[in-house]
Amino acid sequence: MEFDKIEIDKSFKLCNGKILKNFKDLKKYIVEMPDEVYNFHVNSKGNDFAFWIKNCLNMNEVASSIAAVRKKETFIKKILEA
Repeated sequence: MEFDKIEIDKSFKLCNGKILKNFKDLKKYIVEMPDEVYNFHVNSKGNDFAFWIKNCLNMNEVASSIAAVRKKETFIKKILEA
């Protein structure tokens, strides 16, 4: 499966309206993502990105590595290393 060709119904719509179609989009956007957008999706209630990466992109290892991450800098590092 090519992770840069995910169907639109498996895309991730951020709270600011931006759509991430694949993991490559997340890698590009995470560095410039506003803190308020990041904090909306990653907080004490959960990690929406980890859920999306596991359940839509089937990247279980990556999802597991970020599931408990809350700090944006740590999250960015793990995403860019994946």
